[in-house]
Amino acid sequence: MTVISAVYLCLAYYLQYRKSHEWGEADRFALTRIFDAITFSGSLMLLIGMVMPSVLAAIGSTRLFLLTAGLAGLVYGIHALRPR
Repeated sequence: MTVISAVYLCLAYYLQYRKSHEWGEADRFALTRIFDAITFSGSLMLLIGMVMPSVLAAIGSTRLFLLTAGLAGLVYGIHALRPR
């Protein structure tokens, strides 16, 4: 899961840099990107676990991930209501 998160972060920063050819002020604080990377890698592992039960057994309890994903969904949904 850590490797998937690291690849996600590298890809996200590479795409951002390639698009604008500079680092913006918002990109210096990477907490949101790290959260997105962990959520992505956790989701990917759960999807792989549906096909390969041994991966799901290695993950163990998914309660913390489901709680985090549920709260993230609520926050993103409320955030999307804000006018732009």
